Amino acid sequence: MLEELRKWIRAVPFQPFQIELSSGRVFKVPHPDHILVTSGGMVGVEDDAGLLDVVAALHITSIRSNRPASA
Repeated sequence: MLEELRKWIRAVPFQPFQIELSSGRVFKVPHPDHILVTSGGMVGVEDDAGLLDVVAALHITSIRSNRPASA
């Protein structure tokens, strides 16, 4: 899952995305500067207030685009 997450972060052009955890929590990533992936398998996501949530990548269950699906 870490390599997939890194692909989303490095995408050109960057597309905002969100990650969902096994607990059901969802973190929006509006810009690559809002997320940090460590070599130890931890992921930090900064919210709009500048607060950082740090979670184990092991708990990420999905990564999906913030864009609405086309009809």
